[in-house]
Amino acid sequence: MKLEDFLKFDKMITPTIITIIYYFLAGIAILSGVVLIIRGISADWGGGMMVFWGLITLVAGPIWARITCELMIVLFKIHGRLSSIDEKTK
Repeated sequence: MKLEDFLKFDKMITPTIITIIYYFLAGIAILSGVVLIIRGISADWGGGMMVFWGLITLVAGPIWARITCELMIVLFKIHGRLSSIDEKTK
């Protein structure tokens, strides 16, 4: 990547940042799910629901983060394709 491309916004860095955000969100979801399960197991009352929500968070959290980040990346892929079409027509 050349500095000129970076300064003219010809090269997008946001897809890389979105990938990092995905790993962060997935890690937070997994950590939250594990904490809920541990708190549910050690709870005196109502722990079953905490374990249930912990399992849901473990599974659905990373999937939700992936879908959200993929939708954002699709916008950048559309931009890239449109830019390449625009360059071909010049």
